[in-house]
Amino acid sequence: MEAKNLPISKNETQWADLLSKARSKEYKHSRGCARLALSKLFKVDPLTIPLSAPPGKAPILKEGWGHISISHCNDALTIGWSDNRLGIDIERKDRRFQYQKLLYRYFNQAEKNALQGIHDENLRLSILKSWIIKEAAFKWQNNPGKQDLFRWEWEPKLNKAFHRIKKYSVDTD
Repeated sequence: MEAKNLPISKNETQWADLLSKARSKEYKHSRGCARLALSKLFKVDPLTIPLSAPPGKAPILKEGWGHISISHCNDALTIGWSDNRLGIDIERKDRRFQYQKLLYRYFNQAEKNALQGIHDENLRLSILKSWIIKEAAFKWQNNPGKQDLFRWEWEPKLNKAFHRIKKYSVDTD
């Protein structure tokens, strides 16, 4: 469905107008799809869904409506809803990025040690997977500080992500 045909609120329209053309299209599409999906779940008009989802902020539903998380990449969108807090993130598996720079800048020594002996494409995929899990945990945290993304650690053997400072623990399976 085209973003222009999806239901978004007046606030969402105003926020979208402040974004670049491409970002505005993504924003309208993701928020409109979220409203449409939730309207089917709750059997209400999409514009009555009490969703607050400014650009760059975690989307929030009014108390009693559950929890939502949204993630998108250049050709995919996923929307998660639950009675419990959740965080989701997606990326294309073939995404190209400076994975070694990410590893050395944002991973702690234990995470770096766990990746010892992995090289080239397998290292890129391992870092991408870990990064996706960290972002999902960050989204689970719901409107954290910007530095919190870099305080999440993933323990693959435990299927858990841990926040170093706030002592959060989140299942990642």
